[in-house]
Amino acid sequence: MKLPDPGHNSSLKPSLVAALLLLARRYLGRLGADQLPSSNDAIIALAGAGTSQAYAMRARLETACGSLERPPGPRPNEAQPETVMAVLVAVRDFLLKHPGAVADRGRRHRYTEPFRRLVLGLLAPGGLAAGLTLEQTAQAVGVPLGSVKDWLRRPRVGDEDEDEIEDQSAVDTGDDQPAAENQDDRELTSHPDIATILAEHHQWTGDFTSFCDHLRVQLRLAYGRTFVASVLQAAGLRYPARRKQPPPPWSAETFRRLFPGAQWLGDGTTLAIVLDGRRFVFCAEAVADVDSNALVGIEVTDVENEQALLAAFDAGLTTTGEHPLALTLDSKPCNHTQGVHDAVQPTTVIHATPGRGQAKAPLEGAFGLFAQTAPALLVEGRSRRELARSILALVLITWAWARNGKPRRCFKGASPADYYRSRKPTDAETQAAREWIAELRRRAELAQRTRERRADPARLTILVEALQRLDIADPDNRLAIALACYSNEAILRGLAVFETKRKLDTLPQHADPGPYLGGIIRNTDAKLEIEGTAERLLVLRQRHRQLSLRPLERELERLRSTTPVETLPEVLVTRALDAKRHLDFRFYAGAACQALARLPETTAKRIFDHLLRLVTATFSATKERRHDILARLSRALVDGDA
Repeated sequence: MKLPDPGHNSSLKPSLVAALLLLARRYLGRLGADQLPSSNDAIIALAGAGTSQAYAMRARLETACGSLERPPGPRPNEAQPETVMAVLVAVRDFLLKHPGAVADRGRRHRYTEPFRRLVLGLLAPGGLAAGLTLEQTAQAVGVPLGSVKDWLRRPRVGDEDEDEIEDQSAVDTGDDQPAAENQDDRELTSHPDIATILAEHHQWTGDFTSFCDHLRVQLRLAYGRTFVASVLQAAGLRYPARRKQPPPPWSAETFRRLFPGAQWLGDGTTLAIVLDGRRFVFCAEAVADVDSNALVGIEVTDVENEQALLAAFDAGLTTTGEHPLALTLDSKPCNHTQGVHDAVQPTTVIHATPGRGQAKAPLEGAFGLFAQTAPALLVEGRSRRELARSILALVLITWAWARNGKPRRCFKGASPADYYRSRKPTDAETQAAREWIAELRRRAELAQRTRERRADPARLTILVEALQRLDIADPDNRLAIALACYSNEAILRGLAVFETKRKLDTLPQHADPGPYLGGIIRNTDAKLEIEGTAERLLVLRQRHRQLSLRPLERELERLRSTTPVETLPEVLVTRALDAKRHLDFRFYAGAACQALARLPETTAKRIFDHLLRLVTATFSATKERRHDILARLSRALVDGDA
């Protein structure tokens, strides 16, 4: 029997019609017939089916056959349902273990680094999404196609900094370090809401803002960011940036601009001059007025001592013609002897705040103006040292004299010398200045008593007795209190060295005994501290190496035995980038290079390309770490050496 040409009476292609007839022939043989009957009823009876059901099934079959037709050319890459399902399951399992890995921010989303690594791992050679297109993978993982392409983009020279800046919003800034379980933590977690916050934070991998949104929206905990931050800080899970502390209150307003002659500042500095190829060191003692910023007295001596201070103070009296109300000096013992207090009367001597140069800012910044008449330009001396001192004094006096006559904007065009002579205080200003000077003196005395109470009694007694025995001036035990902060061994050794040098007459000729003894004790204490630290550090480093490397080596053996060789480099690189300690980073980076070098060249090159994208997309690691591990991986790929 010959059938009509189906190409003219059917919408189906001849190949599809032929396929249907071949399939019908197979079933005719099973039903015991060699050809189709001539009528539809006979065909339905041969198959043993109902008439209405047979015609309905024919219509559905014809519709289904139309969907089997394909246009000419290569077939499009269709996603296999089982592959897509495997990707979806992997993403689901990851999100269950890492809440907050993806956060909704309206038009934009935030992705943590572990989530980016998951996507890159799915697209890696041999990954679950290796058989899918980028569009299909992006749709399955829920990430925009552009973001997926950007994560996979191989970095070009100069792109790393730009990527790091652009993707900072996707970096997880949470702090997931577990808190120690102590009594305070148990008391803290007694409240159910606080216990919920802490439990959720231990599982959270997103940023702090998303965590607060999660508590408020998903868990219905109506707490603000400040309260949540306080709870996490109390539990030791989050630490805010420290703010700069204000200066201590006792260091404020140690000098005040009242009127010329209300307060002078005294200080000394060490200067060196070279004469005829030899270097000579001297002390320049200067006295400056606070209000006018005029340097009123200066003296050059061999050492900073009581005589140098009084000479500079007398020069100030000669320049100004009257005593100031107060003289502020640092806490060096030579500045506060009974001879100084008696010689400057009726001027009140005040202690400057220890350790703060702001207490004498006019002198610390520069030597001000002081002289109103130029000295005689005379250089004299019997020895080279005397000549050098004379030259240095002449230079400093000339410098200060020239600066005294320079007009100042703060004095409305007047020079400091003119301002000092013309500015006369009222009785009220003088009384206010005296009250303020008395307050400064009270503060200094209170600070001195506080330092004396804090000093170790045994060390202080030894130093006081030694200074008296050595005939070293120490009014109010200031030097002894200052040296009592050093260790017992340093104090005893320093005193022994100083007494031995004095007995053998090997002390420097122009050395001030008090500061020289302090230098010996301070240097001895530093030497003892360095030696003790080095010895103990060696023991601790040996023990730390044992404790640090042993668990790392055990973990590496476990990874090598449980991880496929092609996946091992990626696992080790991830461990290195996430390492908190530099030792862990170096250990895992070296192990990753060894694992990469053991692979065949073709496989190693393919895995290196994937690792390059992975390291580049890990923005939480520092740039130095990323450069380091990529350089080591490339060297291992080429040379086979980590």
